[in-house]
Amino acid sequence: MFDVEYEVNTLSVIHEEEILSRITPDANPSNVKKAVELYNQAVESIQTNSSDIAAIELKKSISLYRDFIEAKILLSLCYLIGQQLVEAEHILEGILEQHNTVAKVHQYIHYINDIKGKSKKDKTKTFINLNQSKQNIIKVSVGFVAGIIITCILLYGSVASINLKKSLESAKLEDDYESKITEYNANLSDAHNKINALQQQLDKESTNDRYLDKVKKLLEIEYLINNGQKEQAANALVLLKETTFTGVEQEKYKELYDSIVPKLATKLYFDGYTKYEAGKYNEALTLFEKSLSYNAKSTVAQNAMYYAGRCYQKSGDTANATTYFKRIISEFTNDAYAGHASSRLREMGIDN
Repeated sequence: MFDVEYEVNTLSVIHEEEILSRITPDANPSNVKKAVELYNQAVESIQTNSSDIAAIELKKSISLYRDFIEAKILLSLCYLIGQQLVEAEHILEGILEQHNTVAKVHQYIHYINDIKGKSKKDKTKTFINLNQSKQNIIKVSVGFVAGIIITCILLYGSVASINLKKSLESAKLEDDYESKITEYNANLSDAHNKINALQQQLDKESTNDRYLDKVKKLLEIEYLINNGQKEQAANALVLLKETTFTGVEQEKYKELYDSIVPKLATKLYFDGYTKYEAGKYNEALTLFEKSLSYNAKSTVAQNAMYYAGRCYQKSGDTANATTYFKRIISEFTNDAYAGHASSRLREMGIDN
């Protein structure tokens, strides 16, 4: 019998020499090496229950080397894990059109056909998405416990009403009534505790999902950088600045940030200075402020702040000019631009 978990556990990395030895002359060896690297990353991702990330890595791998059969087969396995039967079948049928003798492809398709022949109930039992199933189980459990509470309220409410009447006739029945109330309160308290515990678990899973979404953003940003869309990548990195990444994700964020943001901040400053020299103060101001938004701690930050203040000063906006000049004095106290900023404030008749 086909076993998805067994397939995952038996995955292994590929050495680039295995692939390079069979590529056609029109294939780019550099792209093939990168494709193999992404394939191996995907193997690690899928074995740590991150099939979504593995799928992203495999799609990029295939885009670099379109004849990468192993990557296509592994991508179909990702889809099987995620219950995406149509997508998995589409990839496998595409492989068969060119490579009809690949045994694993026939095995996967046979598995899909078996699943299609079963009832919806059997499908649900066979395909369990590791991430979403946790949340679904928790949500069902919360509803189940809530149902218990409502049933207890109705049941014990009815019992309480009957026993209250009988308590007038018998002291023993009154004691029974009090015992039932105590038991009801204990059950109710226990049910509330279970709901709180389940809700905390659900919140934890939701937090993990949000973190995974941020990790996916890092892969998207890397794709933008590799395709020359550096400004879009920088904008996305700035939006992730407040995210607390850990481990390899933190290293990846720092690597991406350091690779483009400081350089882009510097370029924007010099573009702004060219506009400033030409007397185009509004256009220059936009570039200076964008440079600061990318990296307020860059080597040209105080230059950008100073000339942003000058743009405001030349445009008659004394308030914003004052803000920038005082900021320079505060953040770059011992640098030359702090002295220049003080001079500009005195020109405007403002104490610093």
